[in-house]
Amino acid sequence: MAWAVFVTVETWVIAEFFRNGPVAPFPAVLVVFRIVGGLFAGCGLVAWRRRPDNHRGRLMTATGFAFLASPLLVQFVSPPLRTAGLLLRNVWLILLVVIVLTFLSGGRLRTGMDRVLVGVVGVHLLVTTPLALMFAAGDGNLLMIRPDAEIARAVDTVYRALDLPLALAVAGVVASRWVRASGPGRRALLPSVAGSPGCCSSWSC
Repeated sequence: MAWAVFVTVETWVIAEFFRNGPVAPFPAVLVVFRIVGGLFAGCGLVAWRRRPDNHRGRLMTATGFAFLASPLLVQFVSPPLRTAGLLLRNVWLILLVVIVLTFLSGGRLRTGMDRVLVGVVGVHLLVTTPLALMFAAGDGNLLMIRPDAEIARAVDTVYRALDLPLALAVAGVVASRWVRASGPGRRALLPSVAGSPGCCSSWSC
């Protein structure tokens, strides 16, 4: 069932993008965004099946679907669905941070620092996104109080000002663990080390 949903959503999102998306040449980041979501969901489903006791597969699956949720929902005319798509556009970042921080612990948050970082990232994204939508003009945006480009820009400025410190904090935690780890531990941490710059570049988009 999960595979059927994944294939349907991924196919729909990519097909609709090329049919109704921006005029060519297509922004590469938008194409990559949809492909990455599919890769996360597909790899996550495989990992989940092979190691059901390990939360990493579930996290990767959830991250993949979170990548695809916003592009899927904003295609609908229904204002509730479009608003949900706008609200969910950055949720995948929270899940990506959890994956990066918990690669060696099977997807489980083990330290207080991990919980604090994930909590701060969650509050950051789940507060600034609705706040920006309150002043962002757009069809189907049920959260809009009044369109005000100046306030929307101010919220975006605050959002981006907090991005870099949070991304660097996540990368710093992973780097400190890599420095303290043994040789085998460092090799096991390589996916997290590689994923840390991804968090930084994702926040800067």
